[in-house]
Amino acid sequence: MVGFQDEMRIGQIGTTTRIWAEKGTRPVALKQQEFTSAYVFGTVFPAIGEFSSLITPNVNKDWMIEHLKAISKLIPEGKHAVIVMDKAERVSNFV
Repeated sequence: MVGFQDEMRIGQIGTTTRIWAEKGTRPVALKQQEFTSAYVFGTVFPAIGEFSSLITPNVNKDWMIEHLKAISKLIPEGKHAVIVMDKAERVSNFV
């Protein structure tokens, strides 16, 4: 079986601050500088119509191991799977 895996970050970043002011002035305004995000791991096996996904607060080796555990539950007993990873050279970041 062949599966395809990728991960991505989704989140929200503050927007431009606008305030009312007299014409010709440039008042100072506080702006939200924080942002929040989450990471989504996803793997799909088109031949069997199955997929696995995991939403995490960050990306690291431990979350990748959890995702691989979830993927292993999709593989029938006695079968092997090959997972094609987008930007596979970044896998070293998980170690």
